Amino acid sequence: LIVAQERWELFEEKMELLSPNCKELLKAYFAKIPYHEIVKQFQYSSENVAFQRVFKCKKRLTDLIKRDTNYQKLKY
Repeated sequence: LIVAQERWELFEEKMELLSPNCKELLKAYFAKIPYHEIVKQFQYSSENVAFQRVFKCKKRLTDLIKRDTNYQKLKY
């Protein structure tokens, strides 16, 4: 339970380091908002563009988390 809390805190801490656009995009993605809605909300040209942006933001978040010194002890 404590590890789960620490994982969540690490996730939230790294989310805050993302650009405002990435942060909002990932919040929409994690809330399971459909891509066609994300396209409208963020005024992207297509679902493919939205998909690519989500992918890049998730990659950035993952990289930030994995580079954190606490990641190794929290990953199991």
